[in-house]
Amino acid sequence: VLENLELEKLQYQQESQELTEHIRKLQLKRDQRDTDMSQLKMNYDKHLCSMRATSDDVDSIATKLRLLKENIVHLTNELVTYADPVIATQALCTFWLNLADSIHALKGPDRLLPPHRIHMLTEKFIMDVLVQNLNSNVFPGLSHEATEAYQELCTFFELHDKAFSIRLRQELALVVVEKKGQNNTIDKALHDTLQSNWKYLYGGLSKAFPFLYQHDKSEPDVRKHYGAKIQKLVEQTVSLGCAIKGQEIAITGTDVREGEQAFDGELMVDVDHQTSGVVVFCICPPFVTLSDPYGCLEMGKVLCRPHTS
Repeated sequence: VLENLELEKLQYQQESQELTEHIRKLQLKRDQRDTDMSQLKMNYDKHLCSMRATSDDVDSIATKLRLLKENIVHLTNELVTYADPVIATQALCTFWLNLADSIHALKGPDRLLPPHRIHMLTEKFIMDVLVQNLNSNVFPGLSHEATEAYQELCTFFELHDKAFSIRLRQELALVVVEKKGQNNTIDKALHDTLQSNWKYLYGGLSKAFPFLYQHDKSEPDVRKHYGAKIQKLVEQTVSLGCAIKGQEIAITGTDVREGEQAFDGELMVDVDHQTSGVVVFCICPPFVTLSDPYGCLEMGKVLCRPHTS
């Protein structure tokens, strides 16, 4: 009996050793597979990065969108602090002819816009001008003729070869970024875009806040000029637009139909903390990824009119 038990013991020990060795080999295979998968992912990420115009990814773009919005708010805070309510109201009422009635409804008994509404509309004006540079069909750095040709090609390939349409967008963004400062045509087109945005913003803001021009005229340090601050905002937006166009997924600001579209709590926040109603003013559109699944990258900012029963 003891011999049989001893033999069984030896057999169990041998089987245990074999199982331990088998488990060790399986663990080695698993570790090697994990290593290979990590390497494949790293190589794939490097491949994706090589096709992008900048080193940005979706997360860094979301961060930069938030930073842009913060910078717009910061500039607006400065402007509204020294605003003349009469002049600001008169000017802001002329910026959006289609919203004249809605703006009039914001006025107080004195027929002037209260400071927080002046702030809101100033934010909206700045973003309305800048946001066009973040859309995928606008390419600062390309001539008007090249942009039209790109849009025509893009429309065709969106229908017949979506993957090529994406690569075309990425390649154009990459060319603009890489050739900046080296190509007269690209540099001129970029300069024209920056100047056009700057002039429109500076002209409009000077109309609403005349002290802005007087300040810049008397301030000897150019870096403290409001014109310089506006220039930085425009440059920041154009740079961000290139990063967005260089991504392998489509990122865009959604079209919010003012006066028609219902509030969507998954895409926007209301400045008065309302949770329903019809969007009357879109201060900043929601930015979304058009990949599958559709996702919100940065919430929009709106003001709603409550539903009437």
